[in-house]
Amino acid sequence: MRRLVFGSLWLLFPLGLSGCPGPAAPVYPDITFAHLPPLKFDVAEIRVVVDYRPPGKAPNVDHEFRQSPLIVAKRWAADRLRAVGNSGLLTVRIIDASVVETELELSGGLKGAFTKEQAESYDAVISVEVEAYDRDTSKRATATTSSRRGTSVSEGVSLNDRERTWYDLTDNLMQDFDQAMEREI
Repeated sequence: MRRLVFGSLWLLFPLGLSGCPGPAAPVYPDITFAHLPPLKFDVAEIRVVVDYRPPGKAPNVDHEFRQSPLIVAKRWAADRLRAVGNSGLLTVRIIDASVVETELELSGGLKGAFTKEQAESYDAVISVEVEAYDRDTSKRATATTSSRRGTSVSEGVSLNDRERTWYDLTDNLMQDFDQAMEREI
């Protein structure tokens, strides 16, 4: 009888473990540009226009990012651009802010069983156009730039590691973009 009772307790042990929380999802700081000096424009108003519409389905994955290129591009405009004039308009047009996932082909057979390979790749693009207009809506100047970054993750990557990869991808993409756009302006 004693063996039956203690033997049955071992069956309940996995149920107790299933209630234990796993590792907490890491929290990453917002990707901002507030630490950089503002780019000042002789205009009265700055408008952000979003042409890019996230598809919200595969192969795009930017909608799954906590800080997508689209969100960070809007933040870039708010952090870096300043209207210091009395008239005129500056438009910031976000043309593309996509991240596309591609499943990579894995080796089969004996090699595939003993190697950890890259399973998915991510290609991120940010494309933005900045246009300055006079009071009478005639265009004075245009600056356009696009940046592209890519990375991949190995098979069996944890959700936390995947999110870290996405965060780093967005951060690096937007740092590249910021530098390129500042040169264009």
